Parts: sequence; structure tokens; C-alpha cells
Amino acid sequence: NVSNIQDLSHNNFVSPYVYTFTYNDLDNITGTVKANQVGYQPDGFKYAYIGNYLGGAGYLDLSNSDVPTFQIRNAATDAVVYSGVPTLRGTDVRLSGEKVFDCNFTAFQTPGSYYVYVPNMGRSYDFDINLAVYDSVYWTALRGLYYQRHSQSLTTPFVPAEYVRDGCPTTATIDISHTSSSLY
Repeated sequence: NVSNIQDLSHNNFVSPYVYTFTYNDLDNITGTVKANQVGYQPDGFKYAYIGNYLGGAGYLDLSNSDVPTFQIRNAATDAVVYSGVPTLRGTDVRLSGEKVFDCNFTAFQTPGSYYVYVPNMGRSYDFDINLAVYDSVYWTALRGLYYQRHSQSLTTPFVPAEYVRDGCPTTATIDISHTSSSLY
């Protein structure tokens, strides 16, 4: 029987503390289960991946027979809408340090919000499946390129008021220190 336990900060514990918690791997978004966080188009290829680098322990070593099935689950209801068996993609010790398994769910084409779940390994971030899934990425990338145009004036209604500016000069000068360059 242990009593009067003292920690390094000199706190006395007359009786042991009992801590309980509930672990649910459906709530555990891990780096082990990976999916495209933007999403997928219904008729496009859809892959998620299982693999993890464990630091000094190397890669998460799963044999082909140890890999559990993967599930595609509805993000709102957690209902299983698709499942499959991962296949070994390869071991990439040099770059990622991972042994990677493919989770091919190309056959699943129902639009909605989902996540990939692998029992005892966790789940991915949510992603969407829909025809317009890449529209916001396209819009954001093009808007960024437009806002960064050097000699272009930015005016409303093409940009929000906080980004309005006059264009920069259209003639360039070369610093004297660069005149010896073969590109000059």
C-alpha cells in the first residue's frame, strides 16, 4: 500500500488519483490515414493512403495481411458508405520514410462530405466529393496571381476595396552591380 506520494514539485498525494478517459479512434485524426483535404470529383480517381514514419522506430510496419479494411464514412452521420482493402503501394525509406498502402475508392461516386477511417489507426480529415470541388482552389490561385501582377492597376469591382492600387512602373532598371552578368 503506497501513501504520501510526493512529486518533484513537493506536492503530496495522500491517496492515488484515478483518471478515466474514453478513446474513440473515430475521433482521432492522425497522420497515418491521409486523404485529399480539398476533395474529389465524383467521376475522378479517388485514393487515400495509409502510412506513417515513426521517427527512430522507422516506418509503421504493416504486412499485407495486417492491413485492416478502410472505410469511407459520411462526415455528418459516421455511417459507412464504402469499404475496401488497401494494397501495398511501396516502401519509401528515402523520402517519406513510410511504407504506403493505397485505399482506392474511385468506384464510390456519391456527392457529399466524407472521411476515411481505418479501424485502430484513426481517420482522415473530412473531404468533399462533388463536381465543383476544385472551384475554390482555382478561384483562390487565380485571384492570388491577379493580385500580384506587377504593372497592373487593381480596381473594383475586380478586387475588394482593400486591394485597390495603382500599377507599378512598366520599365525595369538593372542595378549596376548586375551589369557584368551574362544575362545583361
